[in-house]
Amino acid sequence: MLASLERFTEASRHFEAALRIAPQIAQTHFNFARMLRDTGHFAEAVEQSRQGVALQPDDPAMQVDLARSLERLGRMDEAYGAFERAAKLRPGDVEALCGMGDILLQRHRPEEARRCFAAALRNRRDSSPAYLGLALVADQLGPADDVLANLQQALRYSPEDPAVLRLLGDTLVRRGRIVEAAANYERALQVCPGDAATEARLGYALFLLRRPAEAVPHREEALRLDPKFPGLRERIEQAQRELMVNGDSHTEN
Repeated sequence: MLASLERFTEASRHFEAALRIAPQIAQTHFNFARMLRDTGHFAEAVEQSRQGVALQPDDPAMQVDLARSLERLGRMDEAYGAFERAAKLRPGDVEALCGMGDILLQRHRPEEARRCFAAALRNRRDSSPAYLGLALVADQLGPADDVLANLQQALRYSPEDPAVLRLLGDTLVRRGRIVEAAANYERALQVCPGDAATEARLGYALFLLRRPAEAVPHREEALRLDPKFPGLRERIEQAQRELMVNGDSHTEN
């Protein structure tokens, strides 16, 4: 932790020194903003992005970068505006269209979101975020088969995306394909360890497979990662009771 802080402090000093010498270089503001966002300093990232945009207002990448930082601060109206400006500056910009689609989904406007994701795919057929977005739209509007089809396409182009793996696992659970769901949750944890929700999902899948001895450690890890995880203590107790009464009997579904 201390080493990371020292690296961040040193990098910040380099950027600040460069900007004192040449504050008119938009790319320096852009790079500094990305570093700040990647290290969780979102308000500072917004400020640097805004300075970069002021110097280079016609650069869609800078508008997208500003939007990403605004999203992390929960300032969705401003983020949507920055994505929209990027899409106007570079029609068909996939990242901007997917960003707009994501925000529209959060605003419960799935039909408009679907148009954004479809437009992104017209410009780039291998866009995993667009397929993921269409899967989320189909989860709300149907048809149900489109959820799985779009998730499989998303996974084809981004096989290590934990968000896709988790949602694919959820979809497979609903279809009763528990063994496959558990495998996807396990892959998601390999890619992105330390996620409480995925640990809890894997524990649930293992419990459904009548493997409580394996389910309990994952549920306990989820609770360790997020002590306020709703209902998890009760599920751990449920799995422990199942283990005491029936033992650990594997079921393949």
